[in-house]
Amino acid sequence: MRVSETPDELYEEYVDGLVFPERLGARAATNEIVTEGVRTIEDIGDNVEIVEVEVAEAAPVANRRLDEVRLPRGSLIVVDYQGNRLGGPDTVLEPGHRYVVAVESDVADEVMNLFRG
Repeated sequence: MRVSETPDELYEEYVDGLVFPERLGARAATNEIVTEGVRTIEDIGDNVEIVEVEVAEAAPVANRRLDEVRLPRGSLIVVDYQGNRLGGPDTVLEPGHRYVVAVESDVADEVMNLFRG
């Protein structure tokens, strides 16, 4: 079902899926104009985003292993830069490489500062 406003949970029990084109368009526009090195992949609910973020050369996390980095509560490295394994303690955050990160909105700025500097 196509909806023209924020999807209402009521519809979900009656249809196979909901499409909200305005949200998709807004995400695409934001990805074009927001900071270089960051791309929103998906919004999950009202509070969580899945983003792809590139580690900047001078970022606080650059060249550090995940077990050496204190990411804020509410954030998680999902996939390493090659996209072939989940982020783990031995994942090195290399400058110029992109990582998929799940982040809650209240810590998004802090995470971006760690990755982008």
